[in-house]
Amino acid sequence: MADQHQTHQRWVEKERLLARTPDPGVSVETVEHAIAAKEADHLRQRIADLEAKGVHVCPSCQHAWPMEAETIDQLKSELAGFGVVERPHGLPADRQALATLLRAAQAWEDIQPELAPLRDVEPCTRPKLSPTEIETHRHRNSFGDRRAVLSTVVDDLKASLADRPDYGSLLRDRQRYEDQRNHYETQLAAYQNWEQAYQAAMAEIAVLSETVKDHSAVSDLRNAVAIYDTLRTRYEKDLKAYTDGMESVSAILDEAEDWDRARAALASLRSKVKQHLIPSLNSVASQYLAQMTGGDRSVIHADEDFAITVDGQALNTLSGSGKAVACLALRLGLGQVLTQGVFPVFIGDEIDASMDQNRTANTAALLDSLKGRLSQILLVTHKRPEADYVVEMGV
Repeated sequence: MADQHQTHQRWVEKERLLARTPDPGVSVETVEHAIAAKEADHLRQRIADLEAKGVHVCPSCQHAWPMEAETIDQLKSELAGFGVVERPHGLPADRQALATLLRAAQAWEDIQPELAPLRDVEPCTRPKLSPTEIETHRHRNSFGDRRAVLSTVVDDLKASLADRPDYGSLLRDRQRYEDQRNHYETQLAAYQNWEQAYQAAMAEIAVLSETVKDHSAVSDLRNAVAIYDTLRTRYEKDLKAYTDGMESVSAILDEAEDWDRARAALASLRSKVKQHLIPSLNSVASQYLAQMTGGDRSVIHADEDFAITVDGQALNTLSGSGKAVACLALRLGLGQVLTQGVFPVFIGDEIDASMDQNRTANTAALLDSLKGRLSQILLVTHKRPEADYVVEMGV
């Protein structure tokens, strides 16, 4: 049974490992191939989407190239890094499901050192006796001879005591008698104390009966005083709650008046800001737009609700490059109109990503012309514009 216990414990440990980390049925390498194939498909789809945006055509030589040529070349370079990747069969196509399957496969490989010593363990049942019970039986069996000797001694003692009186029964009778006697004496003392208290109470009642003639009138007065005290306590509590509530109401009303005045002031300020800001913004942004587009676009108009049009065309209908140039012109215009040199810094992140070479050059020239108004111009870009300082970041 001890050996069975040890085997059962190893089987339980094996089941615990398998329950905690089940076999996913696929290797880590296979799942990684599936993820790589998924990433390659994603890059191909992005390239196809960018190529579908259209092409630029050179007016001189009629040479055509994609509008997003630089981004497409970068994506093709990333795709070439994957090499030839075949998608394994029978695996899910969802990225999240593949990531979950990869974690399961890695966990399965991690527990192999722990699972290796337990591979040959077969399912078994636990013995009927526990380890403690088995050890107890071993202990008892080791004292078998001693128990036989002691049994003989006990039998001899029982034979020698067979003719003697039953002292155990006599002792129990005496103990019952002593307990009953002690209980009687305790009850007697309690009765005597009660009798004395009873006589004293009767004497006090006789005295009170003589001194209190009109007991009902005194009882009514006591009840009236109790009711008065209860009503007075309730009144004082309600009065305090009412006073505190009125103070809170007064404070809230004062705060509400302040909010009403602030709302009126904000409404007036908003009207004045729109009255003075929008014309200046339209003028400055239109100048910047004309410079960045080389005169292709000339007028940006924002109404009081900040609905923006470019040469009469809604902003959301422009191409990616057109939107980027218009938004950049508006941001530069807002910086000039609002800050007026208070914070003369411009930071741009990939502002020329969707621009062609001509618009990129015009935008760089515009920013260079703003050096007198802006203390610092910081640009993050994958292109190489003309700049006073260039910091290249490696991969």
